[in-house]
Amino acid sequence: MQLPRSTASRKAAALRVWIFRTKRKNDLPQVLVTLRRRPANSRGSGADRVAGWWLHDALVAAIVDGGLLPAAIAAPADHGADACSLLAERYVSCAMGLILGGGEDIQWRPGMQAVGRDAFELALLKAAIAASIPVLGICRGAQLIHLYVGGELARDPSGGHSSPACYPHHGHAVSLWAHTTMNPSDTVQSLWVNSAHAWQLRAPSGRQRVLASADDASIEAFELTDAPSVRGVMWHPEFADSHFARWPLAIFLGRAGTNCSV
Repeated sequence: MQLPRSTASRKAAALRVWIFRTKRKNDLPQVLVTLRRRPANSRGSGADRVAGWWLHDALVAAIVDGGLLPAAIAAPADHGADACSLLAERYVSCAMGLILGGGEDIQWRPGMQAVGRDAFELALLKAAIAASIPVLGICRGAQLIHLYVGGELARDPSGGHSSPACYPHHGHAVSLWAHTTMNPSDTVQSLWVNSAHAWQLRAPSGRQRVLASADDASIEAFELTDAPSVRGVMWHPEFADSHFARWPLAIFLGRAGTNCSV
């Protein structure tokens, strides 16, 4: 009797299949994934005492299970806007899709000079839209896309969207709007999603089509009207249990996969 394979062995097998099918190294279907900043912990030990970047296993597993290769990238230190733009264009030129991940609060607002991670991810977003590759913003990433196209952010007044002690299992209901790519039916559908954000998406711009909203009317998912393959979700689909909650990630991986030349 064949024993079930571990998650690690399944990931490795998926990678081997894609590498075997690849004719040239440049054909590997890569998905760019931005890393979140990990602050230094003075009370920790070893590497925990040094600031760095990290990416959750669940997102890596979801990308690999989708038949794609995650390419984790972090914002370069002390780079100006021109250097960020050039680097972003180089990254995007060899990618099939871009995931703007979660993490610390966004400091940039329209009309301000973006720095650090904000500047680099804005450059990535602009380059990805120009190259017409799929983009998925998760939590912080959704907020960045929302701000970039003219939306507004507001602090969550009730704290109902975030519970660090329960992360990533804290959640709430959202309404999936009817006649959208996420819910093509004629009626609004209810969905339970995880939630871990202190900022809400408010006042969408004319470039956004709302896909889902919370009971407090804050936006939970959207896509761009002039670039439908660019979407943002405020929950973390990599942690979701239901098919519908994982849908934004699944459709992104499907569209990124269609860009593959193998």
